[in-house]
Amino acid sequence: MPQQEVQKPVLEYPQKERGKLKVVLVNPPLTTEERYGVHFQSGGKTPPLGLACLAAVLQDHQVDVRIVDGAISNDYTTTVADILSDGPDVVGVTASTVSIHNAAEVAQLVKDADESIVTLIGGPHVTATPEATMKRFSSFDIGVLGEAEDTVVELLTDQINSCNIGDIDGLAIRKSGRVKLTRQRARIGNLDALPFPAWELLPALAEHYCPPVHTVKQLPAALMVTSRGCPAKCTFCDRSVFGHNMRAYSAEYVMEMIRVLYHEYGIREFQFRDDNFLAFRPRLVELCRLLKEENLGISWSLAGRVDMVNPEILGVLAEAGCWQIWYGVESGSQRVLDAINKQTKLATIRKAVQQTRDAGISPCGFFMLGMPTETVDDIEATIRFSGELPL
Repeated sequence: MPQQEVQKPVLEYPQKERGKLKVVLVNPPLTTEERYGVHFQSGGKTPPLGLACLAAVLQDHQVDVRIVDGAISNDYTTTVADILSDGPDVVGVTASTVSIHNAAEVAQLVKDADESIVTLIGGPHVTATPEATMKRFSSFDIGVLGEAEDTVVELLTDQINSCNIGDIDGLAIRKSGRVKLTRQRARIGNLDALPFPAWELLPALAEHYCPPVHTVKQLPAALMVTSRGCPAKCTFCDRSVFGHNMRAYSAEYVMEMIRVLYHEYGIREFQFRDDNFLAFRPRLVELCRLLKEENLGISWSLAGRVDMVNPEILGVLAEAGCWQIWYGVESGSQRVLDAINKQTKLATIRKAVQQTRDAGISPCGFFMLGMPTETVDDIEATIRFSGELPL
């Protein structure tokens, strides 16, 4: 009996010549009104750090890569013209849920101009809902899921023109009219092995980006993320990209990034927007020591949990230049806090906020309304609680 020929899968995206790719990474247009709604005037504009991290690893592998931040112009025509200006082979777009339609529009306009361009979609939305995203938006050829550094290197330096693309971990691909997910990509263990973000590929940091004004003590200011993952199990938080296992850059690595941004880009304030910057206490204390030793005259802020501060560590933070801490308060109803598995007590919140104020650091709070099972009484309790706290 003759052996049946094995049929190779039909890969539904254009094929590209290996090793000669021009890549453009794109942050889609997204206005402050779209991001913040009626409170847009209190919003800010922050750089696409994820794209800068991806661009850096691609540069290390000799890939010709650019970044186009469409949120600067907020104009699709301008953004797409910039993308197409040097004839890219691959266009990768990032998107959260609020910007997924914007990303799809960019990808479609790119396809309309040149259908041979391979379009990638990455970021938290496609990672959380890969099948639905790929089915809903036909303008995306390939989905890149989770932490993307290793995935894009493997994809763009080796196999984008290969029928073995299904062997690459961390992808959502199209085969014979269906969406197929490859194996989950292992998350990166040693973050210090990564290069610094390719800040030089972004528009001028000091000129084009500014956090919300109420979060800034001096300008220019820059946002930094120095760890990935969070061990908390809060039900409202998506951990599909970075997971629960926390990993962090070392204190010296973070300090060197600060030096580069200070000396080469003129940054004078740093906002650490890790999910929980207060974790890894030895690293935190060492970074504070380095900041005091360097004595650059910078100011900085962080986000963290109320159950991870005490007068001692708050004093260390204040002496090192920390002037503001953002706490995830979420609700003034203990019932709601328990329902979302916040593992926090209202008394702990009150204590942490007051201790922060006593240390000379400005405490701020994140609150949410409209969570599942939340009642009018719960909402009113949150409003009252927010007014009672010395925020």
